[in-house]
Amino acid sequence: VPALIATSAADYQVPLGAFVLNFGSEEQTTARLRAVVTEGTTEVYNEVSENQVIASGDTLFIALPQFSQPSYASQYTITYTVESDGDDGYPADNSFALPLTFGEILSYVAVDLVDGLPTTNNHVTADSVEQSFRTCIQFTDTNASRMTATGIYFSAQTPDDLVDPQDSVLTDLLVTAQVYRWVDPIANAFTRPSSTGLETLTYGEYSYPSDLQEQMIFVPLEDPITFEDNDRYLFCIGTTDPFVRHGWNDELDYLSNAQFFAEPTTFIQSDGEWFNGFTGLTGSPSLGVRMIDANSIGIEENADRVEITPFPNPTRDFLSIPVKNFTGTALLRIFDMNGRSVADQRVAVGANSAVTVDVTSVSAGTYMFHMEFENGQRSDFRVVVTK
Repeated sequence: VPALIATSAADYQVPLGAFVLNFGSEEQTTARLRAVVTEGTTEVYNEVSENQVIASGDTLFIALPQFSQPSYASQYTITYTVESDGDDGYPADNSFALPLTFGEILSYVAVDLVDGLPTTNNHVTADSVEQSFRTCIQFTDTNASRMTATGIYFSAQTPDDLVDPQDSVLTDLLVTAQVYRWVDPIANAFTRPSSTGLETLTYGEYSYPSDLQEQMIFVPLEDPITFEDNDRYLFCIGTTDPFVRHGWNDELDYLSNAQFFAEPTTFIQSDGEWFNGFTGLTGSPSLGVRMIDANSIGIEENADRVEITPFPNPTRDFLSIPVKNFTGTALLRIFDMNGRSVADQRVAVGANSAVTVDVTSVSAGTYMFHMEFENGQRSDFRVVVTK
């Protein structure tokens, strides 16, 4: 949990409760749920429910008082325990513990207690990826405007169990990050982004310098995003190599929570089609969004930005990109709204002239153009292509 949205009990509260299943053959009339929250070795919360009746084979959700603190430490452990006055033939499955961590990272998986980065116990991809694969997490909060996102942590793996030349390495692999404002109405836990529901805010990219298998890397965002309170955001990491597997952690299953609160949590996208995760696999992508204090972002953060207004926009054939006060070359990259690279070219720029780009071979749609100039400046703008 980002610490900036949890500075007091008024800011952040943790609803506690659990689904309790009676595996036994007899009705339980004194089933109780206890939750204990500890900070290190110090107990800061201990609550137990009233006796509950659970028929054989039935499941019951038992709610407990919420957990909150006047101010939050960096690490807590929440332990749920099922109690009963009767004999339990198999008490080993009566407890479940999970971490609650406050820091710089937004993640749906447990973070490492040493470096604070997301943990991974698996790497996954969709079946038969032909063009692109993305893993995504969503975020919204009433105090979101306190924070600015600077980049996304991610890990990848390529298989070593295939016959040559199908094995691949991560060296020179391009990873793209995109951040969207998600404006679709949320109907339930299985709501997916629509074709018109995502507004692209910024993107980033990372090229693997070496074969960093299963290691967390950081994909910086070109423009840090300062959030708006109560808006909903989607953070996505994408790759186009069909052999690349994205980091995943299946230790925590959010399905019951998502259904209870009618809130989706994470997504995958394969070749442009959205899914609420994988069939038969619980957990979430091992992504971590780095959040910093919005007040720490100064004017110097945008000193290398160049404002460009291309024309005509929309266009169907040629686009003019006016550039002032610069002579040399620039790298022009074009991405579609799913983060796929459409074109990559180096263009010549003359002083106070316009670069002409031919888009006649580009399909109709909205695209993100990114220009990197030799002097370190850059520009991002959206272009609509019609046919």
